[in-house]
Amino acid sequence: MSHFHFKFYIGIAVLIAIMFPRAPHGSAADSSLPTDKQIVIVADQLETGGSESYIEFSGNVQATQDTTSINADSLKIYYKGQTATANTTNTQDSIEKIIASGNVIINMDQRTATTRRAVYTTADQKLVLSGKNSKITSGKDQISGAMITFYRQSGRVKVEGDKAQRVKAIIYPQSPQTR
Repeated sequence: MSHFHFKFYIGIAVLIAIMFPRAPHGSAADSSLPTDKQIVIVADQLETGGSESYIEFSGNVQATQDTTSINADSLKIYYKGQTATANTTNTQDSIEKIIASGNVIINMDQRTATTRRAVYTTADQKLVLSGKNSKITSGKDQISGAMITFYRQSGRVKVEGDKAQRVKAIIYPQSPQTR
């Protein structure tokens, strides 16, 4: 398999990990991951970085798998050090970070995140949404801020404001009949 093709397939595998985060081992959610569903990525252009070890999809990027989607102007996957080899057993070990930028919309599990930039780093399994009006919507509920950080291992979320935008939450309490 050529050097480019192997890097491309590693990038796709990591994109799966972001789109469908693993539940703790042995949990009920383990069996619901759609591992047999195809991933489709459509973009105007694909470029590799050569010695800079990255792959970039650009121009109206749409990455979908089942009911999960990521739309952005650009999706760039950076590799650690030298390019991965065919002996790599854990694809996430080869990826340093993934950056989606420009009009980013992530739809997953009946939630929508909108932001200017989303950065996922594999070392700390952290997803950071940043830019004016970064927002997560779930049903009618919303939370927004200048920066929203998801800590994938713990499930913790941190929302930060800045001078131009304070943190804002809109929450609709459930009525007793809907509980």
